Amino acid sequence: MKISYQCSNCGAHEQTSAGVGIPEGMFYLGYRAHGDVLYCPDCVETWKERNGAEYDEQYKDAQHLFSVWWNRQVQMQITDKSKIRTYSRNYVGDFVEAEA
Repeated sequence: MKISYQCSNCGAHEQTSAGVGIPEGMFYLGYRAHGDVLYCPDCVETWKERNGAEYDEQYKDAQHLFSVWWNRQVQMQITDKSKIRTYSRNYVGDFVEAEA
């Protein structure tokens, strides 16, 4: 099962699977999100130029905010809710995935 996402700043559009490890990988690659908006690594890199401070300085607990965004995407985009599984992780947050 695929999750589609788009950077709220530059409009870059991508897809990924809704599997275990994907949200952690995206976060560590530099993706950031809060509410319903996602920012790609390139736009996070230039965040300070546009907003006066680094993203992670402006938004505390960026990992939790990203996990909330990810879970919302899985819940909205996976139509067969019986395929959704929840995994708890310390520190990073709780992520959900969908079976293929």
